[in-house]
Amino acid sequence: MEDTDDVALCLQIMCVALMVYRPLALEELESFINNPFTEGELLDNSSLEYYIGLCGSFLAIRDRTIYFIHQSAKDFFCNPSLNTDFRKAFPRAIGEFHHTLFSKSLQILSRTLQRNIYNLSHPGTAIEDCTPPSPDPMGPALYSCVYWVDHLVDAQAGNLRKGVDGVQDGEEVHAFLSEKYLNWLEALSLARAMPKGLHAVEKLNGLLQVCLWPSTPSTLQESTLTKASGSSRRITA
Repeated sequence: MEDTDDVALCLQIMCVALMVYRPLALEELESFINNPFTEGELLDNSSLEYYIGLCGSFLAIRDRTIYFIHQSAKDFFCNPSLNTDFRKAFPRAIGEFHHTLFSKSLQILSRTLQRNIYNLSHPGTAIEDCTPPSPDPMGPALYSCVYWVDHLVDAQAGNLRKGVDGVQDGEEVHAFLSEKYLNWLEALSLARAMPKGLHAVEKLNGLLQVCLWPSTPSTLQESTLTKASGSSRRITA
């Protein structure tokens, strides 16, 4: 494989597969991959399957979900002393890559989530009686719905002095919580992931305390970002 775009695309796929917290479905992966051939367009599933096939020494597709073929393959890829392409795959710090996944996750959620996304006829319908439509409108966003906060927290890890873009008033997290947090809670419920959502909100509240610490107490107290996150926590509880 000598084409520069092909190599870059395979490295993208490998990096995302390495950094996510669970194996991704094809429809989830496509939202995280930059298309080097047509800017602004997502790669279709058949193209993704082709490029994942080019990574066949490391990755495999089972039931339309991407897995490392073995833990040793994952260990090799993320070990710079063994993998000579490690610096090509991660030209930036690991935290910056987590921040990219966080940012893309909020983009996915912002364009996907909406009120009553499953068009349920009765708002009090028990979750056990909810069947996702086909195709599932939340399908591409399911991973991001559960794990966007984890990527934000890991982007912050080891970078406490500098802080992380996206968490101040008026930035990405503030905009998302102000416009979509009720839709997010609904999606977590439909995904049967409310306990993980509650844990994510608690982690987000803790992160805000760290990131907004340089602010004066009055500024922190009145932060609309903190208020929005606190409201999410109370509703989830």
